[in-house]
Amino acid sequence: MATFTLFSDNSSSIILYDFLEVSPTEDVPPIQFKIFISNEEVIDSAEKGLWAAYLILKNTEIRSRTAGDKKSFRTSQNLVKLIPPGKKYYVVIDFEDRKLKRSLSGESSGLAFSLEFAREIYKKATGKTLEYSFAATGELDKRTREAGVKKVEAIEEKFKAALKNLKAGDKLFYPLENEQDINPILKATILNKGIILCPVSTVEGAIELLFENYSIIPKKAGRADHLMRKLMFGILAVSLIFALIFIFNLFTHPVSSGYDQIIYSLEHGKFIKTKNEIKTFLNKTQDGNLIRDLEGLKQQLDSDIFFAINFEYYEKENEIIANKNQAPILELQDLSLSNNDGYRFKVTANKNCYFYLFQFDSEKSVELLFPLSSFSMENHFLISERSYSIPGANNYFFIQDEIHQGLITIYFIASFWRAKDIEQAFYEYEAAKPGKKKLYQDKLLERMFIRSKLYEKGIKGIFFKKEFFLKE
Repeated sequence: MATFTLFSDNSSSIILYDFLEVSPTEDVPPIQFKIFISNEEVIDSAEKGLWAAYLILKNTEIRSRTAGDKKSFRTSQNLVKLIPPGKKYYVVIDFEDRKLKRSLSGESSGLAFSLEFAREIYKKATGKTLEYSFAATGELDKRTREAGVKKVEAIEEKFKAALKNLKAGDKLFYPLENEQDINPILKATILNKGIILCPVSTVEGAIELLFENYSIIPKKAGRADHLMRKLMFGILAVSLIFALIFIFNLFTHPVSSGYDQIIYSLEHGKFIKTKNEIKTFLNKTQDGNLIRDLEGLKQQLDSDIFFAINFEYYEKENEIIANKNQAPILELQDLSLSNNDGYRFKVTANKNCYFYLFQFDSEKSVELLFPLSSFSMENHFLISERSYSIPGANNYFFIQDEIHQGLITIYFIASFWRAKDIEQAFYEYEAAKPGKKKLYQDKLLERMFIRSKLYEKGIKGIFFKKEFFLKE
C-alpha cells in the first residue's frame, strides 16, 4: 500500500522509506534521516514531518483493539512499544518520481512524511501492514510532538491528484482549516468513490486516525520525565508572571487587536463575557476607530433576532404530489411524515444574520441542512426580510427508508456572528469513525445548548429554536 504526497499541479508522488537499524552501542543519535530530494521546501517540510512523528511515537505505546474483543483492549500483555528503548534508526527517504519539478512548492508535504513514518514504525512494532493506501497534504507549524496542521494552498488541485490515485477504502488526510475551501461537487465525487476523508488539525490526531485497530497510549513517565516536568513547571510559572504583566498592560493600554479578541469570543458563544469585555475596552481605549467598532458590536448585542419559519411538506404517492401543505413551525410537533415524504423550510429573518439548520433523527445521526453544500461557511448570511427556501428552488428534503420510526428533531440557530465552535464540532463529528460518532455528537449538542441557555436567559444577538416532527 502506498503513501502519496500531493502537489498544486494535480500531480503526486509516492514516498519511499528505507529503515536501517543501527547498533545501540554506536555513538549516534537515536534517529537519523537522509533525504534524497532536491527540492529544498520539500526537504524542510520532510524534516518537520519526520521529527514531529518521531517525537510523538517515541513517547507512545499501543494496545491491540481487535473488533469485538473489549477485554483485550484493557490487558497489559497486548501492549506494544512503537519505538522500544535503545532502538536507533537510519532512515532513507526518497520520492518514487525522481523527476519532481524543483519549482513545485513542497511546504505542504509535511503531513504525508509524518504519516508514512508512522506507517513504517507501525509495521515494525506490530508486524502488520495497513490494508489501505492514503494521500496527505498539510503544512506543519513546528517539528515537535505538538505540531499543528496548517491550511494549504491549491487544495482542490491536490484533491484531484488524490482522486486519480486512491480507491475505495483509502484515506485522504488534509487540514481541517481547508474544509470550507473544498468544492462540494469534488468532495461528493471523492466520497462516492469510497475514499475516506480525514480532516485533521494536529499530527497526533492524524496518527490516531492512521492506526485503525490500535489505541494510542502515552508512555508512563520515568524519573527523567518527572524532572523535566518540574523544570517545565518552573518555566510555566515564570511565563505566567509575564503573561499577567502583559494582560495588565493590555487593559491599561489596549490595542486594536482587542476587537479581534471580542469577535473570537462572539464566534464561540461567549456572549455574556463579551459584553463585559466591550465595556472594559470602551472605558480604556482612546482609539476612535476601535470605539466606533465596539459601539457597533454593543448595538448588535442589544438587538433581537426574530424569525418567521414555515414548514412545507407533501405526501408522495405514485411519484405524484398528492397533497402539499404548509404549517407554522409551532405546529410542527403535530405532524407525522412517512418514508419518501418531502419537506422543506421557509425562513425570514428580521435582521441580517448567520443561520444554521441541524437535523437529528431517531438514531441520533446528524445532518446539517443549512448551509447546504452549495454554500460555504463564510457565505451563509441571510439578508433581513428576505424569504429563503431550504433547500432552494422547488427542491425538498426526503424522509429516508433507513431512518427508523421516531422523532426527527430540528435545531434553528442564528446570530450576527458565525458560530465557529459549532462549525468545528460538526466537522469533528463528520470526520469521526462510527464508534466515536456519539462522543462528537454530544460535543456538538453541548455547543448548541450553550446558545439555547443564553437565548432562554434573554441574551440578545442570537436566536435558538428546537422543534420536532414524527417519522411514522
